[in-house]
Amino acid sequence: MIGAERIQWQKSATRIGFGVIWAIDAVLKWTPSFRAEYLGMVQP
Repeated sequence: MIGAERIQWQKSATRIGFGVIWAIDAVLKWTPSFRAEYLGMVQP
């Protein structure tokens, strides 16, 4: 059972990690200053 618990913990940690990254990405995308600077970086 210890192996199965470890795999479950790794899956949970991966999901939490992706959730944190997704949340940071969402915050940055909705920050007006980031949007203005990002458009300046993307446009030639």
